Amino acid sequence: MKRSRGNRNTAAHIEERRAKTVKLMNEGRTKAEIADQLRVSRITLWRDLANLRERYKTESSADFEAYRKAQLEVLELIEEGIVEGMIAPDVGNAWRQVRADISKLLGLDAPSKSVRIDAELDPEKLQGYRKWLAETKGLDDGDLVPVWSMLREIRGAKARKPIEAFFPSSEEGPCGS
Repeated sequence: MKRSRGNRNTAAHIEERRAKTVKLMNEGRTKAEIADQLRVSRITLWRDLANLRERYKTESSADFEAYRKAQLEVLELIEEGIVEGMIAPDVGNAWRQVRADISKLLGLDAPSKSVRIDAELDPEKLQGYRKWLAETKGLDDGDLVPVWSMLREIRGAKARKPIEAFFPSSEEGPCGS
């Protein structure tokens, strides 16, 4: 028997709940108070707030850009104050953290994602470029100088016409010297 996930609310019910969320936020209620009053989990409230922030960004792009500009101006003032010695660095860092929290609250923070993959690969099973990467891993530019020379020689030999391979060029002597 398949178990259903959570409460299946209609789109109208969700929109009504989000409208109530905005009203309660404007009244100065905390997130915990809002979740309790609406009888929703913190996760549901978090999703509603994220949706409202995204909607605000798209529907009020001019206002959103004004907020971003104001945020940048404040951060530049902090930077200027620290550089000129008017603000102690520890105060500037605390101030910057407060601004970061405000940015996050307003949805001005850009999400960051990173992916790291560690894999043990057998270079013998790799093809072409991937095999090259595995074989040259950890080598610096100095280590690769002889490799580049060898590759130029191979490329040069392939670029010559077949008959030229048997006869030296006019620049070389009769015995290749």
